[in-house]
Amino acid sequence: MIGGVVHEGKGGDYLGDDSFFVDGLCFEPQSAEKPVLSDVGFSLEKGHFYGILGANGSGKTSLLRHLLRLLPSKKTICFGGHFLEEYRQRELAGLLSYVPQNTVPEADFTAEELVMMGRTPYIGRFGSPGKEDREVVQEAMRLTNCLGFADRSILCLSGGELQRVVTARAIAQGAEWIFLDEPVSHLDSRHQMELMGVMGVLAAKKAATVVAVLHDVNLALHYCDELLLMKEGKLFASGSTVDVGNAEMFGAVYDMGFEEAVAASGQRYLMPVPQR
Repeated sequence: MIGGVVHEGKGGDYLGDDSFFVDGLCFEPQSAEKPVLSDVGFSLEKGHFYGILGANGSGKTSLLRHLLRLLPSKKTICFGGHFLEEYRQRELAGLLSYVPQNTVPEADFTAEELVMMGRTPYIGRFGSPGKEDREVVQEAMRLTNCLGFADRSILCLSGGELQRVVTARAIAQGAEWIFLDEPVSHLDSRHQMELMGVMGVLAAKKAATVVAVLHDVNLALHYCDELLLMKEGKLFASGSTVDVGNAEMFGAVYDMGFEEAVAASGQRYLMPVPQR
């Protein structure tokens, strides 16, 4: 049972409109010494900003890749009342967008051309973008603060600039769900906050549901309203940030101490305690 819904063997038996339900997800590659994911179950509802956190090797990226059907889930993941396996790839492209941890440019496109690729589900591979497509791309690039280098080759962009362009492409795709794997790892502090703020606004306005793998505990506390905490391939805890985003819970997940501090603004922070 997950989210109060009993799975009886058919995708349609899951209840939920455009929500994710995961039940008994396991993943053990042949080369692995132990399972990467073990009996993971939870639900994701629309309109939230979810943060997935945990130590290195806890299964965060593998979990994200299963949700995107980049890895086979063997009918343990249901989306919108159907198993992921039941969707055509083009259908998923209109519903789910993805910002990977690293993007390696394989051709000499401009930043704007790369963002326009997010419109492929709507204009086709050989179609021409229309006025609406161009407007959507411009807005996505404005939100991610990369209009200033729209005409530059992606081969000449820094890692942080390229990450913002790839994020703009995901926004331009217009999908209801945006998945990001460590989206701020190449960004400076200012652009980290800008990107997380944009994702928070999209979720708050119900324009998209955001699911992000994060390493920065305090960014998650500030921007995410729901957390999934992974430990050793299992879901250790999940719930609202208010309920599970505390020093005790994160200490158990990371096997280290945290102290809570409150800024003058009232924002909570968790500070790692050096081990003696």
